[in-house]
Amino acid sequence: IKDVEELTLIDPACGSGHILVEGFDLLYKMHMERYYSPEDAVDSILKHNLFGLDIDDRAAQLATFAVLLKAAQCDRNVWSRDVLPNVHSMPEKRPFGLQEVKDFLGKDGVKHATELDLCLMSMQDAKNRGSVMKLKLSSEAHDFVSQRFNELKAASYRDFNEEAVLKDIAPFIPVLLALTRKYTSVVANPPYMGQKNMNADLKAYVNKYYPISKSDLFAVFMEVNSDMTVDHGRYSMINLPSWLFLSSFEKLRLQILGSESIDSLLHMGRGIFGVD
Repeated sequence: IKDVEELTLIDPACGSGHILVEGFDLLYKMHMERYYSPEDAVDSILKHNLFGLDIDDRAAQLATFAVLLKAAQCDRNVWSRDVLPNVHSMPEKRPFGLQEVKDFLGKDGVKHATELDLCLMSMQDAKNRGSVMKLKLSSEAHDFVSQRFNELKAASYRDFNEEAVLKDIAPFIPVLLALTRKYTSVVANPPYMGQKNMNADLKAYVNKYYPISKSDLFAVFMEVNSDMTVDHGRYSMINLPSWLFLSSFEKLRLQILGSESIDSLLHMGRGIFGVD
C-alpha cells in the first residue's frame, strides 16, 4: 500500500454499521497521520476506503446514518456536501433485457454487454442471497461500468433510453461493483443460519457454490470473505466455534490451513456476550 486511499475495508453483512463506524475511526487516524485536512480525510474515507452491504434496506439506511454521524464528529460540514458512504442494500428483483443493458453501456461499452447481462440475471435473487452471490466481471468491464455509471449520474442531459434504464439499474450497479472487486481488509459479524432454516433457493445455491461450507451461512461467509480479500490482505470475523470441531467443516478447515495463515484466533466459549 503506497497511499492510505488504497486501504479498503468492507463489511459484506454490515447490519446497522457498528464495524464500519469503528473502521472509520481507524481510517481517520491514518489520514491525520498523513496530514490530510479533516474535510479531505472524511471525503476520502467515504469515497475510497469504506464499504458496506446488507440484504435489508433499513439496515443499510441505519449504517449510512451511523457512518455520517461519525463523519460529522470530524467535519460538521459533511452534511452540506454531496458525499455519502458506499453502503448499499441488495436490489429488488427487476429483470433487464439485453437492449436495456446496451442502452446503459452506450456504444463504447457494447463489448461488455454479455458480462453485465449475466451479472444482472444472477442478481435477480439478491434480496435472498445477499453477499454470497458469485458474480464475475472482468477488470476491464468493472472499470468501464463504474466510469459509465458515474458519467450518466453526473450528466446534465441523458437521452430517453439512458434516463429510463438508469433509474432501474441504479440500485444494481453499486452492489455489483462492490461484489466484483477485492479489498485489503474484510470484517464481518456474518449471519448465522443452518441449512434447516434456509429457504429452498438459498439452500440450493450454497449447496452448489459452497459445498465445503454449506452447513451454515457463517461458514459460507468465511469463503466469501476470503475471496473478497486481496493477496496478503486480512479478513476477520466473529463466528460460532462449531467450524473448529465438527466433521461437516473438515474440508473448510483443511482449505484454510492449506491456503491461508491465521494471525489470531480467539475461542471464547459460551457467555462472552452475556448469553449462555
